[in-house]
Amino acid sequence: MNKPEVTIVMSCLNPTFESVAASVRSVLDQNFPAWTLELVLDGSTKRLHEDIMSSYSDRRIKVRYYADNMGLTSRLVNAVADAKTPYIARIDAGDIWHGEKLQKQIEFFRCNPLVIVVGTQVSYFTAPKKIYTESSFSTDDSSIRLRMTRRLGIFEHSSIMFRNKINYRNRFKYAQDLDLYIRASKLGKLACLENVLVTCKHNENGITINKKPEQLFFINLCYKDLELGFTKDLAAPDRPLRSLDWMWKYAQKYFIKYMNETHSFKKLAYLCITVTLYPPLGLFYLKRISS
Repeated sequence: MNKPEVTIVMSCLNPTFESVAASVRSVLDQNFPAWTLELVLDGSTKRLHEDIMSSYSDRRIKVRYYADNMGLTSRLVNAVADAKTPYIARIDAGDIWHGEKLQKQIEFFRCNPLVIVVGTQVSYFTAPKKIYTESSFSTDDSSIRLRMTRRLGIFEHSSIMFRNKINYRNRFKYAQDLDLYIRASKLGKLACLENVLVTCKHNENGITINKKPEQLFFINLCYKDLELGFTKDLAAPDRPLRSLDWMWKYAQKYFIKYMNETHSFKKLAYLCITVTLYPPLGLFYLKRISS
């Protein structure tokens, strides 16, 4: 057996067995074999644990079962801290890697020793309409940094691989990936492959939809830490505008329509309705425009 070069971390809160199985299969199908998968069941059912344990005999798959939910960030911090490999990769349950994904990223790292994080382009699958769209993330370091200062997306979390020189921070309940990228940019270069090597399904039960008010707070905290040069792993401050969370319940369905819509006019209309019903999101986009 090849000595592992990449630790793949998948931490999930009671997903369906089918979503886990699809992601694990895409890892098993990688043409780069020197990996180990840390599959963390964080607050998941015992039945799911039993189903997974009975389904996989590959010794590269390490299943960690916890009845209590600690949260994604804490599980990521622990998994990365325990990793002994030179590279770390992330995948979320339900996301699918293309077979050459790890190989291409490893080859890129070997040819680019100054790069600390490398992502890939991603195709997004919207279940109701069965529509695929593709990302257009910037690929070179300077362009990625420019997008970062403008508060635009730079990577999809399930696409990244990074050198084992940095870890997540417990300070960030959400947006822990953005915080990682920002701090990584102080240690080396950022890059994104031009290849579409990951397929992600829009999850209407995910954090981006259901926890948007909290997610926005932590995204803004990432940029505030960047401006202040703050890198300590202290507890996050209290979240303002908590009293407006009830408004998101009314805006949420229009945000889902915005996420799933491909027609530009309808997409804009749904976004306008969303920010009208939940003004803090409008403030976030205004900051993005003015950056």
